[in-house]
Amino acid sequence: MPATVEAVFVLLVFLVPGFIAVQVKNSLLPYRIPSAFQEAAEAVVASTILLPVWWVFAWRLLHARAHVLEAIATGGSIDVIGVGAPVAGVIALVYFVLSPAVGIAYALVQTHRPYVRLARMVLPNAVSSEAQPEVWDRLFSGEEEQPWVIVWFRTHGAIGGAVRLAGVSPSGRQLLLGPTQGEPESLVRFNQSGIIVQDLTEKTEGVWIEIGPEVLRIDIFS
Repeated sequence: MPATVEAVFVLLVFLVPGFIAVQVKNSLLPYRIPSAFQEAAEAVVASTILLPVWWVFAWRLLHARAHVLEAIATGGSIDVIGVGAPVAGVIALVYFVLSPAVGIAYALVQTHRPYVRLARMVLPNAVSSEAQPEVWDRLFSGEEEQPWVIVWFRTHGAIGGAVRLAGVSPSGRQLLLGPTQGEPESLVRFNQSGIIVQDLTEKTEGVWIEIGPEVLRIDIFS
């Protein structure tokens, strides 16, 4: 039983807050779906960020742990009001306030990528802003009307829409897909079989998609 108590404390402190933060981040950027490994790594990082908060209230957690272990060893009762309520308050603060705040901050960092600008300011010569044109640049950097594309993911179906903006060299490869005015089903989500499962045309002005390992291919329709 003591081992179970220890496992519960580890779960509450080191795992759950990070997963809450990651789920909040994913809900704000719902189409940047990470792999299972990436999601687990992000959860660990988010939990680590929250460790100082746990450290401030460590005395309460340690007191509760000792109280629970003593109650188990002696067969006594657990003081829910005097011991449980303060710990529940700390957990509620982390879970419902600080973890979502970390998730929101993480979403903003992924969206605006301030570290890129910082690196170019600090190391202007080492981080070059010049890059040779690639096929990607030729497809999406022209002034003509941008094409309608379908971005296929390895495990999550696809998203189709008109290209509004595209990241080209030296920036990362990203696409902002949006609906076409007056056209029904011009921004849609497909399942793995290519069947439309959600029409986003009237629900959002655009969807950012980061082109990473989770993307299988991109179909371009001129």
